[in-house]
Amino acid sequence: MTALDSYNGSVDPVDHLAHFRTYLGLQGLDDAAMCRYFPLTLKGDTRIWFHHLPSNSIRSFQELTDLFLSQYASSRREEKHPWYLSHIKQKYGENLRRFFDRFMVEARWIPQLTEEIKLGSFISELAHGEFFRHLAHKNLQTFQEVESITKAYAAAEKANEAKHPDRPK
Repeated sequence: MTALDSYNGSVDPVDHLAHFRTYLGLQGLDDAAMCRYFPLTLKGDTRIWFHHLPSNSIRSFQELTDLFLSQYASSRREEKHPWYLSHIKQKYGENLRRFFDRFMVEARWIPQLTEEIKLGSFISELAHGEFFRHLAHKNLQTFQEVESITKAYAAAEKANEAKHPDRPK
């Protein structure tokens, strides 16, 4: 049995609950056991919050979940919309791999993101240069195609930087 991460109130409580439910659900625990184990995953102010709940006031794990989510609602990760990707631009001098990784991290948090918007946003936010022109001349249909070409191009870019470390980027 591996340890669950402790929750201190600084990250999304939904993530903590999902991890907790998955982990303890695999152990085959019932609702009452989940209520007993949950405080063991809390630390700091979150543990103090839990211990200030009136004794025997929680009748189900769902009720505990609702109270927990209500208490730590301000720590929930803000849901982003697809248009948010228009703010993720390749910075001057930023290598392709770093931009791609940054773009992908942000794209993960957009639930309504379609393949078409993801593809278009990535290409349109590239710095105008050789790689942008390379992609602009292709009839790309999926983001997977863009990802494959980007990774190959980024690897070549890295190899070129290693071969010529004194060249400006």
